Parts: sequence; C-alpha cells; structure tokens
Amino acid sequence: MRDFLEKHKVILETIEPVFIGSGKSLRKKEYAIDKQSKKAWFFDEIKLYEYFSERKMLDKYEKYLIEERKPFEAWLKENRIYEKDYSNISKYSLSCRDVADLNTVKDILLFQKDAYGNPYIPGSSLKGALRTVLAAGYINNNPAEFDSDEQKIRREASNYKNRKLYLSREIKNIESIVFNKKRRDEKNRNSAVNDIMSGLRISDSDQLSINDLTICQKTDIDPKGKEHDLPIVRECLKPGTKIEFELTIDNTECEYITVEKIRESIESFLENYNKEFAGKFKDFKNHQKDVIYIGGGSGYATKALTYQLFSGTEAVKLTGEIINNTLPRTIQSKHKHYKDASEWKVSPHMIKYAQFEGDLDEMGACKITIV
Repeated sequence: MRDFLEKHKVILETIEPVFIGSGKSLRKKEYAIDKQSKKAWFFDEIKLYEYFSERKMLDKYEKYLIEERKPFEAWLKENRIYEKDYSNISKYSLSCRDVADLNTVKDILLFQKDAYGNPYIPGSSLKGALRTVLAAGYINNNPAEFDSDEQKIRREASNYKNRKLYLSREIKNIESIVFNKKRRDEKNRNSAVNDIMSGLRISDSDQLSINDLTICQKTDIDPKGKEHDLPIVRECLKPGTKIEFELTIDNTECEYITVEKIRESIESFLENYNKEFAGKFKDFKNHQKDVIYIGGGSGYATKALTYQLFSGTEAVKLTGEIINNTLPRTIQSKHKHYKDASEWKVSPHMIKYAQFEGDLDEMGACKITIV
C-alpha cells in the first residue's frame, strides 16, 4: 500500500429508517398488500406473465391494467389468487404493518438495489453527507471568510427570479471557499479539478439483504407535536442495520481532510442542528454524538448550510424565504414558509419522520464509526 493512501472502514448503524431512492416506484397495480399478514408483496414480471398464461388469464389481466382502478390485491382475490400463491410469482415480500390498513397508499418508492436485487448505499450518498458536515465545520471555524457571501444571500434570499438557478452562484462560491483549495486551474477557481474532495474516496457499501428493508409511511411533525401523515410510502432500511464502507484518503490530494477533522465536523454539525433546528420541536430527542444524517426524506436542515451561516431569528427568516422561493408559485400559498419566522419560530416548520413498528422515528439518522 502506498503511504499517502490512508485507508479506513466506515460503519453506519441506522438509528432511524434510512431511504436511498433508486428513482423507481411501484404503482398500486404492481404490488399487493395483505392486511392480515401485514406484508407487501413485490411481483416478478416474468413469473406473473407465465402464471397468468398457464391459467389463460392474460386477457383478463390486461383488461384490469387498462380499465380498472382497484388495488392489485383486490383483483387477485376476486380471481381466487390468495397470499398462499404469492410466493410463486413474487420477487420478495416486506413487513408493512404501519401501512397495511391504509387506503391512501398509491406508489411505493423503491430503495437503491444492485444488479442482483439486493439493497446497498452508494458511496456517493455517504460522501455527500460528509461533504455537508465538512463544509459546516469549516464555516463554523472560519466565519469571517463568508461575510461577503452572507451579505449576498441576505440580498438575494427574498428575490424570486429563476427558480432553478436561485442562489446557485452564492452556494457555488461558498463551496469553492471550503473545498477548492488546489491550484490546478487558477483561472477558474470553481473548477472541479481544484476540489480537494476528489482525494476522498468512498466505496459503495457492502451488499445488504432484502430482510434489512421495511415499508415506512412519511409523517411530518410540526413544532407543537402535531402529526401530519402523508400518502408517501418508501422502502427503508430498518433501524439497527449495520452498513460498511471503505474510506480512502489520498493525502496528496486532500491534505486538509483527516479522520479527526471529519469527526469534529460531524460533532459540530450535530450540535448546531440540535440548537438551531431540531430543538425547536416538541419532545424531539436530540442525538448527542457520532450521528450523521443520510439519504432522502431527512429534511432541508440536514443538507443545507443556512443554519451554519446564520443563527437565531435571522436564520429562520432567511430559511423560510429560501424554501418559499424554491417552490412553485402554486405551492407557496399552501405551505406558507414565508410565515415561518413569525408563526413557527423555525424553518422549515416540519421535521421529517417515518412510522416504524408503531413508533415515529426521525428519518435518516445513523451512528457513524470510522476505524
């Protein structure tokens, strides 16, 4: 092994459900939920075709897909196909006790899987989470370097221009200050070739098992503790799942990044997250040490740097304006994030949870160990 390549193992243990989206989903005609066993069944298209072909049911099945609106399990039952038959035509099944009795389930968002159908977490997902906490740690230690950027954000936050490019220059400049330390392209400081994170490499996780997955419903909770159930259902890793990655630090590429720096940044980010955001919600149980947020559905405050650049009432006001201006105009009047500072004293005014085994758990929190 070359001396300048520093290798470590990263172990994540999910404290709460974790969702890494594949970009794919199943509609209600593509899965079946059995209310008695509390299982969701995911079917194999080839096996399903062969099964219906043998029973001369293809025309009836095609008519169902085109003309009918009922859930698949209802149609299967009408045709005397019951859960005892599902194992012959399915890929796998998952516990769905928290959503089995709901009538609002439409699509199920699927977890990232490899070519063999097994779940895993891409290294890019963990690297993105580490990039956020490292940026936050740098800002906390070097606040004076961002004075001009803070002024620009204050000026631009309330302006609604091109939503796709909203604050993009300000964000790129902040990331450039933090990460673009190389001098390979001195004419264009923002060039990716100057980014020290290129020297931090993270493998995809070890292969996980389908048995590590469960089905969770999205639930938002407001600062007063009121639950807002939403018809969004995801495949998630269960709490208690352990995931391993290989971390390599190339000291010739990123001398500014060390394991100790990563640990300090995680601690700093978590402390700020609890103080400025999560602590504003009733009965929230703060995670105190070695916790990082990863994956989809964990919320704005786990991924953005607003609460590192600003604090207190100003941070809430600016965050509300930023979120409001990134939403379509038709949605702005519904969510009213522009009132977060005056009405809720926190922004966004919902914290992201998922229902798991009858309890509500915050999305995305993982214990992280680097050895």
